[in-house]
Amino acid sequence: MDLLALDLIQKSIHQDPEQRPDIDEIRSHIYFWNSQRKLQFIRDISDILEFEEPSSPIVTRFEDGSDKVVSKDWRVRLHPGLLVDLNRYRKYNTSKIRDFIRVIRNKAHHYRDLPPELQRFIGDIPEGFLEYFNSKFPKLLPHCYNFCKEESRTNPLIKTLII
Repeated sequence: MDLLALDLIQKSIHQDPEQRPDIDEIRSHIYFWNSQRKLQFIRDISDILEFEEPSSPIVTRFEDGSDKVVSKDWRVRLHPGLLVDLNRYRKYNTSKIRDFIRVIRNKAHHYRDLPPELQRFIGDIPEGFLEYFNSKFPKLLPHCYNFCKEESRTNPLIKTLII
């Protein structure tokens, strides 16, 4: 099941009518975004969180429930070819969502540097690339979107990501 569709449906039929999204919120829900926008969204969140301390309140809120989103070690779900040069340029904490979306951001940015056979396996940017990661971690996009919806109430920079 598409977890983004489920997220939208659950919000739309919330028991409390005050909690239900209005038509503009429904239209702007991530479910309706194209692959390019979804991938850019992940890249933008990564760029914002990259400059935060790991123990900062925003990162702590973002990481809440990380084991349900990326499990205890997200490497175990990834193609071995993708892992080959993962730590060549930096170290990643493989239990953190922030580090995982940084991997997505970096691999998308350096997609042309990936071996051709790995590019074929993962798929083209943005559709195949995004679908590869979504198939491995279906809760990632809903988590990121709902985090940003909540955070946008007090953080103008985050708010720009979901408008």
